[in-house]
Amino acid sequence: MMFAHEDAVSSAMIRSISQRWDARVVSYEDQSELLDEIRQFVADLMNRELYGDLPRKTGE
Repeated sequence: MMFAHEDAVSSAMIRSISQRWDARVVSYEDQSELLDEIRQFVADLMNRELYGDLPRKTGE
């Protein structure tokens, strides 16, 4: 999951994301940099899935 927000938007939940969950927090300066971060995030997930680095979903 990816969560994006702007500096003008703030809450305790947003500030504590990386403390509550195994989450990566990245910053970006403009739309182009944001798109690069999204592409990298998706490519990383695809590679982890391909090479078995993601835990299997259970319960189904």
